[in-house]
Amino acid sequence: MILPAANLTLLIGRALPIPAPSWLMDSFESAQFDVTDKGVSGFEMQFESGRDGGLVGALDYPHLLRTTLRPFSRVIIIATLRAIPRVVFDGVLTNIQSQSSSTPGGMRIKVTGEDLSFFMDRSEEAKTHPASPDIAIVTKILSKYAFLGLRPQVIPPPNFSPPPISRKPTQKETDLKYLRTLAEKHNSVFFIKPGPLPLTGTAYWGPAPRLGLPQPALTQNMGPMTNVKSLSFQNKAEQPAVFAGVVQDSDFTTPQPEFTYFPTTIPLAPVPSLLTALPYVQRKKVSESNGDRYNDAISKAQAGTNRSTEDAITATGELDVTTYGRILEPRKLVGVRGVGFTFDGLYYVKQVSHRITRGSYMQSFTLTRDGTGSLLPILPVI
Repeated sequence: MILPAANLTLLIGRALPIPAPSWLMDSFESAQFDVTDKGVSGFEMQFESGRDGGLVGALDYPHLLRTTLRPFSRVIIIATLRAIPRVVFDGVLTNIQSQSSSTPGGMRIKVTGEDLSFFMDRSEEAKTHPASPDIAIVTKILSKYAFLGLRPQVIPPPNFSPPPISRKPTQKETDLKYLRTLAEKHNSVFFIKPGPLPLTGTAYWGPAPRLGLPQPALTQNMGPMTNVKSLSFQNKAEQPAVFAGVVQDSDFTTPQPEFTYFPTTIPLAPVPSLLTALPYVQRKKVSESNGDRYNDAISKAQAGTNRSTEDAITATGELDVTTYGRILEPRKLVGVRGVGFTFDGLYYVKQVSHRITRGSYMQSFTLTRDGTGSLLPILPVI
């Protein structure tokens, strides 16, 4: 399917995804896929199916009778912009729906699915990981899914410290839920990034990636250089919090000293929201008393503080990919300019939704950061 300056390629199949047949792409109506750094990323595609006078049409709608759109088929979406292909989604088809169409004798077929983390959520486990730090547990779990073409990338959080040798973490849930439980504990994220080639990807577990070269700036209110359709901001001044607590560890006869933690995430703004919230900042307590929980309590306190500040500033908006000149990628940095010093600067791209129809490729997005102002005098625009 040809779009203005863009091309969409669909690979689909169970054993080995292959290019979708022409009859399927000719009936394509729309596709939407949502990609986020936390939670499940998913897709939805719609096709128009009709029944002809042949044998197949007399029996059923071709889209339902043929084997291309089968549950649990792997679906890979490749977008080519300015002759550069990029794998933008890799997942599995899980649901097929049909509904009446305005076309006489027609039927609209809608298929939905999830990213490859679907395979990590099929079986509940009951196992212990004796004397294993969380980083080692994550690496061991992710190594089980190499058959999907996934390469583990596990980054220790800033506050990580090895646990006591007597510690015996217990898993009582699916691999996916346990990975997310450990990520929540350390204020980390778990996601699967597709590509760079079809049937390959990276299973990332670690702090939200706030380093690297920013993507071209999103520009508003700058005449012909404006490349977004809409952009709005929210300053959640009440959100920042500082966590503190006293913990009784089983290895000690007296409580450990009280600890107080402040943000350790990489700052993206010169004026932190935590600072501007003083003296109204929330102060919360963390308490643990069973087993070897001292390190767990410290991780919980640090994670809570980081989580309360890193998205205190939120931006939402929409862009046309052909105007922006490239595909905005989630889980990376991007610059914003043209909206004034308070909200100009670098942001972390937390979530992106792609909406593709014939002749149109739109994206809506959510950006976050920890404060106001810009750290950089200039931003990349290409």
